[in-house]
Amino acid sequence: MNGASCRELAAAVGLDAGAPENAYADGSGVSLDETLGVDAEAAQNIAEIFWRGQMGLTRFAPESTPVLWPEHFDVSISLDKVNYGVSLGDAHIDESYAYAGPWESRRGPFWNVSFAARPMRLLRDDTALFDFFGEAREQAARD
Repeated sequence: MNGASCRELAAAVGLDAGAPENAYADGSGVSLDETLGVDAEAAQNIAEIFWRGQMGLTRFAPESTPVLWPEHFDVSISLDKVNYGVSLGDAHIDESYAYAGPWESRRGPFWNVSFAARPMRLLRDDTALFDFFGEAREQAARD
């Protein structure tokens, strides 16, 4: 369905469109009746970031299954009470990034926002992403 609204797309698959009440304060700002379009370059970037996240998480924790979370639009796993994942960007960081978010707050230079985050542009290959997740696991266990 090309050039459809969220309401039309939801109806096409038998759903009602709309966010859960009182669930999230932020969002895209798109109305239910606004016609949507796809930017091919942006779609390719999203696919690449999520693919890298999927591969990095699978390598880091082969026993875990990464999940694409629609409410945050990120791919992640939980391991030893820490969420590891890759986000396209949000209110914290306005570009794609890898993160480690312990369930209990940590302090120190590694935890550079309310969790540990590194822009994907700095994690240039699969090894760098794997190393970040590994360092985060060590830091979370230590701190």
